Amino acid sequence: MNDCCSNYGYSEKPTLTVDQFECVNLHEIVKNNAVYGVTLVTKCSPEWDHNFTRALCEAESNMNDIILRLPVSDKTLFHVMYKNMYCAQCNFVEDFYYWTHEIKCRNETGVRSLSKTKDCLNHFKRPNPDYSYRTCRLSQSIISVCNQTTGITSYEIIKECKDGIYAVTFDMSGTMYRNKHCAVCNGVSEDSLLCEYLDDDVITIDSNSRLSLYSLALTVNINTGKAYRNEKEEDVKQCKKNEVYVNHFQKCREIHCAPSLVPLKGKCISKISNTFKIMKLNHDLGHVTQENCTFIKVESKEYKFINKTLFIHSHNKHYSTEKYHVKGNSVFICVNESQTCANDCKTSKYVSYTDIVESDLTLLCLVVSILSLAVTLAVYVAFPQLLNVPGKILVSLIISLLFAHVLFLVASQVENFHILCIIFGILVHYFFLAAFCWMNVIAFDLWMTFSNRFMTPGSDSKGRKRFVRYSIYAWTLPTMIVGTALILDFVNFDEKFYNFKPGYGKNVCWISSRDALILFFAGPLAVFKLLDIISFISTAVHIARAKKEGAMATRRKNTCSFIINIKLSLIMGLTWVFAFVANALNKSYMWYLFIIFNSLQGLFIAICFLCTKVVCRLLCEKYRQLTERNTSGTHITSVP
Repeated sequence: MNDCCSNYGYSEKPTLTVDQFECVNLHEIVKNNAVYGVTLVTKCSPEWDHNFTRALCEAESNMNDIILRLPVSDKTLFHVMYKNMYCAQCNFVEDFYYWTHEIKCRNETGVRSLSKTKDCLNHFKRPNPDYSYRTCRLSQSIISVCNQTTGITSYEIIKECKDGIYAVTFDMSGTMYRNKHCAVCNGVSEDSLLCEYLDDDVITIDSNSRLSLYSLALTVNINTGKAYRNEKEEDVKQCKKNEVYVNHFQKCREIHCAPSLVPLKGKCISKISNTFKIMKLNHDLGHVTQENCTFIKVESKEYKFINKTLFIHSHNKHYSTEKYHVKGNSVFICVNESQTCANDCKTSKYVSYTDIVESDLTLLCLVVSILSLAVTLAVYVAFPQLLNVPGKILVSLIISLLFAHVLFLVASQVENFHILCIIFGILVHYFFLAAFCWMNVIAFDLWMTFSNRFMTPGSDSKGRKRFVRYSIYAWTLPTMIVGTALILDFVNFDEKFYNFKPGYGKNVCWISSRDALILFFAGPLAVFKLLDIISFISTAVHIARAKKEGAMATRRKNTCSFIINIKLSLIMGLTWVFAFVANALNKSYMWYLFIIFNSLQGLFIAICFLCTKVVCRLLCEKYRQLTERNTSGTHITSVP
């Protein structure tokens, strides 16, 4: 297809031409089908003269005609995929594998009802685990001109970009350029260019996964995650950037690449800056430099030599001299694996967030919380006398939490709409951070109040200024954090910052990178809660001291300090501390407690602020006024 590095050579020449390939929207394979498709051969060979077969291959496929949509893969080294069996036949390919068609339904459905129900999804399963497919961006164009704003004026680079060899290259974010010269004159460092792009956000649909809402644990879980297959829980071990998971050893192993290649996402990838050095390889790894080979080092206890072959004990396999290399006391073997986690990385990223119990528990609790927040907001808006400075702070917290909870609930339903998914991920991130900031404000304001800083009533103007200062802090700080995350996500930086890209909308409508989740969410959350805990302790001490000294004689003397402290902790959102305990223990029951306490935060706020004498009195007065108005209206209309 003319889209490899300029020095790449085929061991066998394909007979297909570029114009026979097409990027096809195949939702049965690619989950993110609004953005990504599958590269398929969709046209017949010019030499094919059977028009009926040509029509079956090249005609537009009916969505309900599985035969015409079911792809096949040839048995060559390239595993070329054809749109259907007719496309393979009209390209003179007689030996091929069919992909398997599967139907997965959420509810029991009769065969006759399959075409009418929306509860079932079609899946195309690869014919063999070794057979993959090639993804493509449905709408992404290849950059083939230089950006004048970069200041690069070299005539040679500009000319090579426009007229030089066609060898598509990628930057670290996946943007495609006509060749390396086009990338350089668009401000991309040559050291960060790749011959192929291993895209994180292309998700294969797992036929065993259950369509589900997100669990609230998704927002803070920085562990490697769990996969759920057929209702059974499996641990997912994520390897480091320079490691590959080897099934035979059941562990991650460091990748050792041939010179001029670099380890990336479980493979040895050639960087553009090294493409011409590859022809001058030294002998660090001997002659074993196969294109699809990843090298790992084996320990002495794991192997033995038998008649010039290397025997690996763990899986009883003999490696010939072409498959291993000895350098000094070190032995390296060639493995044809590229997984970076214990299960299929693509599916585990998707299913790791679909624990049925957690999702259902999150749904139930968030609905209760949203209704509670809505009622509390309505009461405070209905009674302006409640909107003093603490009341305005509470309303701001309610608005933040309300948006965060509603958006989080809806987010899982927009995964297939890539742009919308990104927007939801950003907004959920922002409103949760804003809610934490307002909890921080409440904690600080309570501490200032009970430490006698605000005990003397101030003017309305002072109260307004205080609230404005709080508002600037609580709305601006999340903007700065999310803004920094967006800059990292959408601007090409040096490779060392790659892991800190949040990856909004990749795999999930939330932050998809563990490092970014720690930096932009879990980290700030830890700082906020630490400050809240300090404020809570200080406030509790001041309350206890004031009660002891009789300074609170105007309040109800038998008020239980324990109840006051519980209310304070709920208002300040100290229940989010469960996030760190749950991550440390990583036990299901701890995650359930985390979900219950934090998904029901709206209910706790409603109980703390609506179940008070002041609110009850206002509601009673409002009810009495409405009743008297209705009664007087009845008397007036009944007068003859």
